[in-house]
Amino acid sequence: MIHLINKENKHFYPSLLNKMFLNRKEIFIDKLDWNLTVTNGEERDQFDTDDTIYLIVVDDVTGAIRSSLRLNPTNKSHLMSELFPHLCEGGVPTGQDIWEISRYCYNPDFTRRTDRLKALSEIMCGVMETALLHSWEELTFVIGTPLIPHCIRCGWDISPLGLPTKDKGQSICAFKVNVTQQGLRAVRNNASLTAPAIRYIPKELIAA
Repeated sequence: MIHLINKENKHFYPSLLNKMFLNRKEIFIDKLDWNLTVTNGEERDQFDTDDTIYLIVVDDVTGAIRSSLRLNPTNKSHLMSELFPHLCEGGVPTGQDIWEISRYCYNPDFTRRTDRLKALSEIMCGVMETALLHSWEELTFVIGTPLIPHCIRCGWDISPLGLPTKDKGQSICAFKVNVTQQGLRAVRNNASLTAPAIRYIPKELIAA
């Protein structure tokens, strides 16, 4: 199950969010050695805001987080506009119908490549469902080039925003994704899902 967490309902998910930030620290700082800020053992930055939407894939049996990511509006300051504008040859795409994906993080306990790829395909479905739910037109993101084949195989309609560039020894590239119903069908088929994966509970329903 994928939980959609935003400013309206995030106060119902403090434990899950804290675990997500801990996972981010384990992956991005402990494992990948990124130069990021740690606060109380958690990885957060200036792009974790009230406008951020988090998607967290939770194992239905164990309750463990399988993967997570965040989505931010591009009509405000975001990762690509502030840190990676040089990756976009035609300028950083911005607008109220364009949102950015960042901080994809899998469970640090996943040692098998198959588990990590399954977690990635699951959350890709959640991203497309969320985008269609909000009537977004495009998604943008920056990734390391080794992940590009997975994004193509999942069924997303992606296009590069510029040429790959070296960043701290890693080759990275910026992309955009067209949000379509066909894209949703493709990612669901790739993840072997036949029904919506997103769970969103508005505060009004929880309080009822």
